[in-house]
Amino acid sequence: QVDSNLGTNEDFKQLVQAAHALGIRVVLDLTINHVSPGHAWMESLRNGGDFASFIQTTPNNHAAGLDGRGASLTEKWEENSLYRAYDGFGGLANLNYSNEDLKAEMFEVVQYWLNEFEVDGFRMDAYWGPWRRYGPVAFGVPLRRAIRNVRPDAWILAEIEGVGNGTEAYYADDVNGSVHFKGGIDSGYDWSFSGHVNNPSKYGRLNEYPNLSTNYNFNPGPNARYFRFLENHDWSRIQQLFSSAPNRIKPLTGLLLSVPGIPMIYQGQEVGYGGGTGDTRR
Repeated sequence: QVDSNLGTNEDFKQLVQAAHALGIRVVLDLTINHVSPGHAWMESLRNGGDFASFIQTTPNNHAAGLDGRGASLTEKWEENSLYRAYDGFGGLANLNYSNEDLKAEMFEVVQYWLNEFEVDGFRMDAYWGPWRRYGPVAFGVPLRRAIRNVRPDAWILAEIEGVGNGTEAYYADDVNGSVHFKGGIDSGYDWSFSGHVNNPSKYGRLNEYPNLSTNYNFNPGPNARYFRFLENHDWSRIQQLFSSAPNRIKPLTGLLLSVPGIPMIYQGQEVGYGGGTGDTRR
């Protein structure tokens, strides 16, 4: 359901219809990796209910690695070894995509929003989590098929590092009209680019920008699209970072809008919003 603080389901349908009439596509944020400790599936796990198996309770054999933002995130036990979560995520419970009923439930959720509201795709929150745990066969490819079977043109943006050698495994490209399900996504994040342009000390040193110099010619495939940004809800506002030299923001924005990939303008960026007092992240 649409949060009642924002409106009703019917309000959202009208919003999408109005956007489509203007040639604007609407994508939703989808929490694909975890649920809250207070979620009904967690209550089922605590009480031995029918949905207990929807939550990850056993370790996965995967490398901890990085989440793409430079943070080393490892699985840990939560709530007296009841379930698995990622360290630093506040106890959010990992979903168990090795369970076919959980997958069917999540795919039904995805298809509901596509069918009922005619949304145009999803930004997959913490996509790197289930990808790391289950990979393309159990997670990436089935999820893509569930989406594309309903909306063949739906956009699948994943919160996962999408640029650099090895990341081609995440993408699903259409090569000469034949779909090659290597992975499940259309677009992945370029955190390294944003991390570089967010550093005022590196301003103007274009030859050092990751993936625009040594890796500039790397391309996962003909339909892979990098997702690039100067700021998002996990980064400090660009207006704050360059508060002493705001004239530098326009050239950086020009760079964002001209390099290969899909540029994101984060809400408020277009008017130079820098956050309130002490607001360093939003």
